[in-house]
Amino acid sequence: MQPAVSTRIFGGIPGQRELVLVRRARLYALELWTEPLAGAPPGAWRELADAVRGEGLQVPCVHLPVRSLDGPPLDAGATDPSIRREVMLRGLPVLDLAARMGARIAVVHASEPSDELWQLSQEALVRQLRLAVEINSLPDASPQKVRRMAWDLGPGHGVCLDLSSFRPQVESLRGEDWAVRWLEVSGVRAGRRHLPPDESEVALLPWVEAAAAMPFVGYEVWLHGRPGPTELELVLRRVNAWHRHGGMPTWGEVSPFLPLG
Repeated sequence: MQPAVSTRIFGGIPGQRELVLVRRARLYALELWTEPLAGAPPGAWRELADAVRGEGLQVPCVHLPVRSLDGPPLDAGATDPSIRREVMLRGLPVLDLAARMGARIAVVHASEPSDELWQLSQEALVRQLRLAVEINSLPDASPQKVRRMAWDLGPGHGVCLDLSSFRPQVESLRGEDWAVRWLEVSGVRAGRRHLPPDESEVALLPWVEAAAAMPFVGYEVWLHGRPGPTELELVLRRVNAWHRHGGMPTWGEVSPFLPLG
């Protein structure tokens, strides 16, 4: 699997300087986190696409927004119809951006089947994309339920595994077709913080790779605010080293990362 670094790490829309650091760290793919693009002028989308292309980076996966403009989680299967409408209103431009950037996968959060989720899946197909419904992203989205929803969307669509929250059930991937389309390593601790990955997570990667022929794995790390170039370069190099060496006992806690708890 090739490493793809989530643009969450930048704390905003990445500029050319940050993309250059990604390439210098030998990380040539991005998971595009579209939350910072909410409310941005259309020109910001085009500039980002041009900058990514100019640095020779790939964007295999685009993550649809996860928070509504009013604060609640965005859920394509929410009981509140206004939430489902917002998923569509903000999701369709993201699918357009994903297609323009050559992405293959669009990750979406959904706790229940809905007409909106089905419509998103059809809009994705028109753009030659596949939806990946993320497991354990919402309180009511159990792995089994998400798997059934993904299957019901039809061939090509599937699930997104956040390895940290799914780790107790990874062995169940063996012998069953989970249609894994995207994999995240986020180092979640206590279910809410994104921190450096640890050795127990890397031990699961071969299992997932054997169960699903994943070309990429997305690494998500949250930093405080928008990191400076020195801090960002340090983190990017550590992510690459961790991916190449399968976890480093010397990783430890370093200041750029969010604290535990």
